[in-house]
Amino acid sequence: MINLKSIERGDVDVYSIIDDKLSIDSSIKDIKKAYRRQALLYHPDKNQDNPNANIEFHYLQKAYELLTNNIPWKQKYDDKIRNNLLKEQLFKEKHIKTQTLLKKLKKKEQAAKLIKIQQEKLSNYQSIQLETNQFLTKFDKILYHQRISSSNHQENSQENSQEDENSQEEATTSTNSTIEEKKIVADLFMLSLDEFNKLEASILLSNANE
Repeated sequence: MINLKSIERGDVDVYSIIDDKLSIDSSIKDIKKAYRRQALLYHPDKNQDNPNANIEFHYLQKAYELLTNNIPWKQKYDDKIRNNLLKEQLFKEKHIKTQTLLKKLKKKEQAAKLIKIQQEKLSNYQSIQLETNQFLTKFDKILYHQRISSSNHQENSQENSQEDENSQEEATTSTNSTIEEKKIVADLFMLSLDEFNKLEASILLSNANE
């Protein structure tokens, strides 16, 4: 808030009270010229509708007096402004350096994450490759045993087929022999083959009941 005390302490921008275009680089001549121009515009006689015209014009006069008639005050005030500008500049530079450093750190973190992701992908690929190789090895062994088993099965099938044929022939021969024997016994008892079979079945059933 602007008042006479804040102007005297230099807590406000005294140059801008006269003209926003003025600064510590402005000459006394520039300050006087700007003051005359502003005094004509903001003189209370020309701003009777403005209730604050008197006090605003008084602020204008006070700023002009300090900047043109009080050289020690002006030098001290200018040094204060320079120090503030220097602090602002240093702060900006520090802020820029900090932001630059943060960006570099962020890039490093992103690079580290990418490297980690690539390493994980490589590790997963190696694991998958190892599992694939193990599977293929097992699969080859299974195929090998299947081929051996198939070969043995074919040989056994051939042998079993031959044995089945022999067994069938033996069974047929045995059956034929049994029928011939039965016919001989039936003829001895003067019976037909059917009658002999029935008699044989009765004897077997009687023995079973006993």
